[in-house]
Amino acid sequence: MVGHFGQAMLAVVLVLVARALAVYTLVPATTHLFSLPRVSLGERHIMWWGGLKGGLAIAIVLSIPEDMAGRQLLIDMTLGVVLFTLLVNAPSIRPLMSRLGLDRLTEDEKAEVRRGLSSARNKADDVLEHFRGAGLISRTRYHRASKNGHGTLRAEAEKVGAEQRARGTYLLALRTELETLSKLYDMGVISQYTYLDVRNTLYTDREQHSGDANPANGGKKGGISPFLRLEMAMLRRLREHDWAARLLSRYQDQRLTQHLQHNIAGILICQAVLTRLDDAEEVDVEKRDELKTLYQGRLKRREGRVASIREDFPEFYERFESRLCAKVALNSARLNAEHGHHHGELGSKAYSNISRRIDEGLEGLPPVSESLPGLTAKELIEMVTLLAGLPEQALEAMAAHARPVTFLPGDIIIGEGDKGNALYIITHGKVLVYKGAGTAEERLLGELGLGDFFGETALLGDNVRTATAKASTASTLLRLTRKDVMKLAEQHPEVKERLEEASAARKAQTG
Repeated sequence: MVGHFGQAMLAVVLVLVARALAVYTLVPATTHLFSLPRVSLGERHIMWWGGLKGGLAIAIVLSIPEDMAGRQLLIDMTLGVVLFTLLVNAPSIRPLMSRLGLDRLTEDEKAEVRRGLSSARNKADDVLEHFRGAGLISRTRYHRASKNGHGTLRAEAEKVGAEQRARGTYLLALRTELETLSKLYDMGVISQYTYLDVRNTLYTDREQHSGDANPANGGKKGGISPFLRLEMAMLRRLREHDWAARLLSRYQDQRLTQHLQHNIAGILICQAVLTRLDDAEEVDVEKRDELKTLYQGRLKRREGRVASIREDFPEFYERFESRLCAKVALNSARLNAEHGHHHGELGSKAYSNISRRIDEGLEGLPPVSESLPGLTAKELIEMVTLLAGLPEQALEAMAAHARPVTFLPGDIIIGEGDKGNALYIITHGKVLVYKGAGTAEERLLGELGLGDFFGETALLGDNVRTATAKASTASTLLRLTRKDVMKLAEQHPEVKERLEEASAARKAQTG
């Protein structure tokens, strides 16, 4: 390596520069884009300087064929980088952390230490009391051991200010949220997507209230999630395509399920926080009352959302509730089996047998699906003015081709100026119709409900939508495309005649 010392040092510099570019640009960009907890500048310094290279890099370079030109140069450069990281980077990490103050406790961490020491002292006293009650140690030994334990676990006397106590109360609520969220995920109440989404929000919130004196660790304001933007863009592209009707229906069911999971988890989390705040000692009373009011408001809103879905989609909610209860029961049984296996109460064979049964039970749970409430598809189609009075056979054929689609509050069903070729009939919920939506000239044309329809001109060949329809509540609609209607027109002359008459009347009306 001595013969290629200059090249090895050049490789070290290039590696440091490349790592700096990645750490100081991509890390903050990623945390901002995905609304992740902020990585402070000091932490990025450690990420940059602590990028150790070792056995893997050497193994890769040694795998180069021996007859390849420049092989020895590559080996020497790699060894130079590895030696630099081992002899320079590694020993200097701890001093660098001390220099940056990353190893110093924040005020909140000091509060955690005090709480931990207090809990440890109480536990030690309980054990000693149990031993003394069993006659295993004398009163003298008990008091001496208790005194020694208290001396070891004694917290430094520090005056806790009102601001610190208030912040500690808030962080207590956040910790309770995180603990409850983790339990709900383990029991299967929420999916991994919902768990990660809510947990990330809580971590960001906790960071914003960490009380760290370092300005680089300040909170940030989160924007609209890129996943949400992607979801809205996907819905906009899929809603007017025939081939995507079934996919969209299943996807909307999944969205509704996640919406329910999120709100049910919110209810259970709020209840857990309110209970913890009532039982907590050494908290700021004013802050506790403020937080209780906040969480009671959240609890009421989430209960209202769940009640709204239960009312709007009774059959869907019943199936969701049934699946959720079965899933929670089976996952709770799994956790119990894992606990028994971990503590030696269950052997490996018994544990494997129980796990297999639980897996089979989970796989056998029926999927959550939305069934049409109330009126049949044929009856709803017959309510459309354009199609009213057609023969029963033609209406039944149309009903067989109609597809149910679900939209959540705020979803755009059709957009003004978009191309579309389908008629929509509302079977559940309410839809608002706007002209000039999203502009200064936005105007509400009306509200539609059960049995109302829109987009019927698409069946006449007018592809451009003239207004925007947006779901104001969770809504289910029947979607009937022009392609399906035209196929039926070939088999049913009455349908073809009705469409031709309506088209001629529309042309005469528009001149």
